Amino acid sequence: MKNHHSETSKARIRVRLILVSIALILLIIFLWEAAPIEIITSAHFYGSTENRAIALSFDDGPDWGEEALISALNQAGIKATFSWTWQKVEMLDSQDPTRFARILQLLSEGKHEVGIHGLKCDISSSLVRRIFGLAEAEDLARAQQNFSELLHQKPTLYRPHGFRLGRQLFEALKASELKLVVGSLSSQIGQRNPEHSYLKAFEKAKPGDIICGHDSKDCYHNFGLAGQIAQIIPEIEKIITKRNLSVVTISEIL
Repeated sequence: MKNHHSETSKARIRVRLILVSIALILLIIFLWEAAPIEIITSAHFYGSTENRAIALSFDDGPDWGEEALISALNQAGIKATFSWTWQKVEMLDSQDPTRFARILQLLSEGKHEVGIHGLKCDISSSLVRRIFGLAEAEDLARAQQNFSELLHQKPTLYRPHGFRLGRQLFEALKASELKLVVGSLSSQIGQRNPEHSYLKAFEKAKPGDIICGHDSKDCYHNFGLAGQIAQIIPEIEKIITKRNLSVVTISEIL
């Protein structure tokens, strides 16, 4: 009887060891494919603190309301980085080329910059491909070429969709020589209540912070965020003037 219990206990221990080993192997594979150490050490979360400057950026554009936002920024003397999705660029340029031309002109006048936010609005329907950015890794070179032709100069910045990264995308980024920008973790602004969120971010921002928000959403033509943010730019201008801060592009603060 004792031998039977002993053999049963040993069998359970073996099963547990096997399960733990499988879990460890899966964890190692996940960490290798996710490349967290490489990404954390290469990504830009903050910029220089030497000057009293912060950076402002917007994801998911261009939005149809971008014209009002950029005009408001230009009037306030505030620079920004617009992380655009190429699919949205094509949509706006094909459906309203006159508006898009005005947006490009306003960008140039305000000395803003455009970074890459990907080739497509919807990266992939596959969960694994979304988590590890596999689709973006395949599309990054094409996106870089498209933006270079549009802007007549090579883009230098890449901001991923929702921190979706992985070893393949990291290796593609190294080959492209694009700078990976995540931005300050304390200044990540979502798509809800933008008025309150942006004002709060500027009130608490420290020199060197990179504020990352949204002026649109996915493939929506006119989500309305750009227009809402445009209305609070005068209030943001008051805050930065009071705090003796300047707002620049991400490239400038890096």
